[in-house]
Amino acid sequence: MFGAVLVALRETSHDMGDLEQLAGRIVLINHGEIAYDGTFAGLPGRVAGQRRLVIDTDSEQAPTLTGADLIGSDGARHTYTFNASDARLPGLLAQAAAQAQVLDVETERPDIDDVIADLYESWQADERPQAWLTKPTDK
Repeated sequence: MFGAVLVALRETSHDMGDLEQLAGRIVLINHGEIAYDGTFAGLPGRVAGQRRLVIDTDSEQAPTLTGADLIGSDGARHTYTFNASDARLPGLLAQAAAQAQVLDVETERPDIDDVIADLYESWQADERPQAWLTKPTDK
């Protein structure tokens, strides 16, 4: 346990993917208080459910998808973010197919670096700790 903490401190967030594979537990500290203590897989649901959806269509006009936010388009390739806990993929694809011919689809989960960065950004906006989990429950 002690060695894992030293690795985390020495490696910093630039190697979070490696730490995710090596460590069974992560502790996130916000303003000097423990804001999360648990496994990487058990990170709070509001960020763990985030997904990226890329849809290739026959149109440069991006379909409007209720439950997903358009990040941008590159020609007929449209990229969205959505929370899988709130919006279901089949429903999003049905919406897209009603507006354009869907040629290809990709979904991605965010990298652990992005998840942790989003958590800290949300904490900075609130300027107070978010005590989602103060004690490990998913060890």
